[in-house]
Amino acid sequence: MHPLGARSAAKSRSFRIWILALAACLAILAGLFTILSPLEDVMKIARNRLLQHPASGQIVLVAVDVAGEYDGHTPASRRPGRRQRYAEVTDIVAC
Repeated sequence: MHPLGARSAAKSRSFRIWILALAACLAILAGLFTILSPLEDVMKIARNRLLQHPASGQIVLVAVDVAGEYDGHTPASRRPGRRQRYAEVTDIVAC
């Protein structure tokens, strides 16, 4: 066998081993995330309990009739923006 062929085969074998080791590490890391998932859930529950506060009791319901604003002929660039309309309503309700 030619010396260059042996060197190439050794490089190929070490590259395959490196890829296999990388895949194994990634699989172990993914498994750890799955195993630690219940711990994360417990921590979320604890955080939510610590941050509990009573509801303010203030509820505001606003309905904007967007279809009533469009007459069917006005181009989109000339119509009043919905975001602007929502901002106006929000400002009125907040006061």
